Formats: sequence, C-alpha cells, structure tokens
Amino acid sequence: MHVSLLIVRRQNAKDENEALKAQHEAAKAEQQVKARSEKERGEAAATNNESRIKDLEGQMEQKDRERDEWSAKYHSAISSAQETETANNKRIQEFQAEISRRDTDIANSNSELGKLQGEINNLRPKVFDEVGDEDVQILSVTYGTRVFYDSGTRDFNNLLPAFKDAARSGYRFGVNNGLFKDDPNPGHYKSMVIVYRYNRSGSTRRLRTLTGWEDGDKVKFDDWN
Repeated sequence: MHVSLLIVRRQNAKDENEALKAQHEAAKAEQQVKARSEKERGEAAATNNESRIKDLEGQMEQKDRERDEWSAKYHSAISSAQETETANNKRIQEFQAEISRRDTDIANSNSELGKLQGEINNLRPKVFDEVGDEDVQILSVTYGTRVFYDSGTRDFNNLLPAFKDAARSGYRFGVNNGLFKDDPNPGHYKSMVIVYRYNRSGSTRRLRTLTGWEDGDKVKFDDWN
C-alpha cells in the first residue's frame, strides 16, 4: 500500500512537471511571438519614420529652392530699381542742363531781339519813306544770331518767296534749321524775327513783326487789314 502511494505521488509529480514544462514552453513561445510582433512593428515604424524623414527633407529642399528663387528675384528687382533710379537721375540732370542751356539761349535771344528792335526803330523813318512794289514787303529776316536778309541786300538763301507766300495764304509754318537751309548756331536754341509790312490796297502800311522759336509752336503772318 505504501509503495502504491509512492507510485501515485511519483506519477503526480511527473505530471505536474510535464504541465509546468508545457506552460514554460507556451510562455516562451508567446514571448517569442510578442518579440517578433514588436520587432515587426518597430521595423514598420522605422520604415514609416524613414519615409516621413525623406518626405520632410524633400519639402525642405523645395522650400530652399523657392527661397533661393525669391531671393534672386528680390535682388534682381532691387538691382533693376537702382539702375532705373540711376538712369532717371541721369535724365533729370540732362533735362536740367538742357533747360539751363535753353534759358541762356532765350536770354541771349531776348538781348538780340532788343538790339533788333532798336534797329527797327532806327529804320522806321526810312522804311516808311520806301514804298514797295509788292503786296508783301519783307524788310529783315533774322534767325539765331544771323541776319539772313536785310532791306536792300541779297536774299542768298532764297527765303523771301516762301515767306511772302505764307503771308498771302495765311498758313502756319514751323521754325527750324530746314526752313532757313542752315544752322547759324549749332547746339543752341534759336529764335526767328521777321520784320514786314503789307502794301496791298486796303491794308495798313504799319511795320509788323513775326517771331517764333526753333521747334516751337507754328507761327503765321498777320491777316490782311
């Protein structure tokens, strides 16, 4: 009876040992499964992180390119604006120099006009004593500092026919070097002065003066009266 009890207990111990071993193997297998699962999740997470990192790096590179492009455009715009400002300043200086030169020319022309007016006043008694045989009598033509024609002298540039036609027709014409077929003062702003009178029946034989500026508004002789 005692031996049978020992045999039973031994078998029970063996069964318990087998059960513990089975539990141990199951726990070990479960642990291995969890380890593999965690490794797979870790690898997946690492892959995702690498993909995300590459994506972010790509976005950063794109932003860097856009920044460089906008920076280049900005510097180009600044450079262009500076060049434009420099060009505008140069043009302003050129305009100011031209205005100053024209002011000087106008002052000189006004001085010449004053001298011509004095000559006209001196010639007035003589002119009124002379009765021309044409309906339009040109007494003097001055352009710039040159007298192109004076009463009694030769019309070297053949200007009088065109002026007389303009007086008869009443059309307007521009004052320029081409009109006088010469440039008496190159590079200077010039004025024109024509002293004339009408001898036509029904018109007043008073002295008249036609003035104009080079490349200025068109001018015309007085109407008949």
